[in-house]
Amino acid sequence: MPISSRRDVLAFDWWIRNGDRTLSDAGGNPNLFWDVKTDQLVVLDHNQAFDIHFSAQHFAALHVFKRECPSLFEDWVTQEHYATRYLDAMANWDGICNTIPDEWWYLDDERTLPTDFDPNTLRQQLLNCRGDLFWNMKS
Repeated sequence: MPISSRRDVLAFDWWIRNGDRTLSDAGGNPNLFWDVKTDQLVVLDHNQAFDIHFSAQHFAALHVFKRECPSLFEDWVTQEHYATRYLDAMANWDGICNTIPDEWWYLDDERTLPTDFDPNTLRQQLLNCRGDLFWNMKS
C-alpha cells in the first residue's frame, strides 16, 4: 500500500480524533479492508471520531499506521498540505451538517433524547488544523 494512503488515513484520523483504528502485536481493530476488485483500501468505522477523551499518546502507540507518524508530525510541509485539504473540506460545513438525517440528532427512536453533538464546537475544533498546537503529539 502506498505511503500516501497510509499517511492519509493517519492524518485524517488525527484530524477527527479517531483513536479506534488500532493494531499491535496483540491484535487490534484497524477497520480497514482491501478491495481486490478496485485494488484500493476501504476505510470504515468512524464511530469513535471526535472523542473528547482522545489520547495523542495512545494514538501514536497503537494506530495501524503509526510508522508514518514521523513523516506527518515532523514535517511542516506535509502538515500544511493536510491543513489545506481539511480547510477545503470545511468550506461546505453548513451544507454537510444539513445532510445529517434527523434521527442522528437523537439517541432514541422516539427522538426525545437529543445528542450532545454541537456542530459549532466541532467546526471550531476541525478548523484548528492550521495551528502548531494541533500537530503537537504531546498535547
